[in-house]
Amino acid sequence: MAYDPKLEKEDNLFIKKALGRTSFNIKDNEFLIKNQKAIRRLYAQYQFPNLTEDLFVEGLKKDAINKSIKKLKEDGQKDVYKDVFKYRYGKQGPGELILYLLVNNISLAGQAPGDIITERNGTYEVKAVQKPAKGTYANQYTGFFLGAFKVNANPDKVDVDLEKNVPSSLKTALKIKELAVKYKDITRFTDETRTEVGGKIIDIMRSDPRIKAEFAPLEKDFAKLAYQYFKEFPVIFFDNRPNQTTYGEILEICKVPQDRIQIERITQDKMKPAVSCP
Repeated sequence: MAYDPKLEKEDNLFIKKALGRTSFNIKDNEFLIKNQKAIRRLYAQYQFPNLTEDLFVEGLKKDAINKSIKKLKEDGQKDVYKDVFKYRYGKQGPGELILYLLVNNISLAGQAPGDIITERNGTYEVKAVQKPAKGTYANQYTGFFLGAFKVNANPDKVDVDLEKNVPSSLKTALKIKELAVKYKDITRFTDETRTEVGGKIIDIMRSDPRIKAEFAPLEKDFAKLAYQYFKEFPVIFFDNRPNQTTYGEILEICKVPQDRIQIERITQDKMKPAVSCP
């Protein structure tokens, strides 16, 4: 007879931890509708014992998905949820795996270098974002890049070459750095070869009466370029603030209009957007 001792609560918790896994031997291009049942079974067995059919959602509906996410976090599963939320298979981004587990009949983009999911009603972009409570970018979604890939979701539309036009927006980024150096006595930015322009410097140029007239057209140019990206797909914005109770929950699902787009900062000569919250 196999060894089968009576276990205390602490013993069972230890065994659960030992058997727990963050990932499995799955390729990022295997997250397809046909594999959804099997992958859900793996995660129900090794990660989420409370992942039951009543948590599965039809369609990408914010409130319904968040209700299921809150259930996954229950019964001491909050840390497990954090690990699964942020885990990336290949080029997946935070939150994609959670959507795959909870929303019926979706697939993930696989090897495409972007946070793309598809369902029967269309294609969506996924972004895990910060949402500062105060400061320059209070009540805005920040801390993310725009994707660097060519959109091919609809062959009837002209593709937007995002790698060329949006993520670096190099010409606009260089002009912003030149402007910051031109007014270095105000911005304290003295070196055009730097690849970083922080949010505080961007905000100085946006608000200082001596600079803002020259900065405004550059930010408008970026907003136009970024909108060419955002208008392709609705965006699912996930809360990526680990210390918040809403970490890993959906903040908004929307098509981002041009008038909600600003520049947050320049990082590695790539411009990060800030998207105002509704």
